[in-house]
Amino acid sequence: MPPVEAAAQKLVFQGMGIVKTGEGVNEAAIAEFQNRFKEQLTDKMIKAMREIFKLDDAAATAVEEALIAHGGPDALDHDGESLVADA
Repeated sequence: MPPVEAAAQKLVFQGMGIVKTGEGVNEAAIAEFQNRFKEQLTDKMIKAMREIFKLDDAAATAVEEALIAHGGPDALDHDGESLVADA
């Protein structure tokens, strides 16, 4: 797993209370993460996910929108193929 992906995984797991600060992500943590999504998410879990991904953060949303606007129609193109049909 690339270092950035591992760091993101650890951040999400910490935010969800699956691992504590300083703990690593292991097979038990991954199993717990998967287990948490087997049933409908609790309000507490939804709140934690919204905070982790900054879904209610106006500043984060503004930055994201500005970056997408700056990148134009291909801003979300990560695979070399345009996601927007040519005009």
